[in-house]
Amino acid sequence: MKYKLTKYKSIIGSKEILELSDNSYGQWIVYQNKSPKFHINCFDFKCESNQALNSLLLSKQKSIEEILESINKKENIRLSIERPNFFEVKVESEVKEIQLDSLPLEWVS
Repeated sequence: MKYKLTKYKSIIGSKEILELSDNSYGQWIVYQNKSPKFHINCFDFKCESNQALNSLLLSKQKSIEEILESINKKENIRLSIERPNFFEVKVESEVKEIQLDSLPLEWVS
C-alpha cells in the first residue's frame, strides 16, 4: 500500500513519520518501538483483528490510544501512533510503497 513519508524538523532534530492520506477515517499506522509495523483499518472486514478493533472502538467506546495502551500492558510491548509535535515543521513528503500487517488477533482479543 502507498503511504506518505513526511519529514519534520524542530530545534532538537528531525524525524520521519509514515502517514495516511487526509481522508483516511478509521485508519491508523501503529508503530512498534518507534518503527511503523501495523496498519489498522476498522472498515476492512476481511481481517479478523480489524473486526475486533472495530468492535472495541464502537461498542466499548474506547479510543485507539486506550486500546494500544491495554495491548502494551498485556503483551509487554511498545505500540504507539506517531504524530508531529506542535513545534515541528513539515519539511518534505514523498509517497512510499510499504507493506504493513494488521495487528495480530491474539493481541486484540
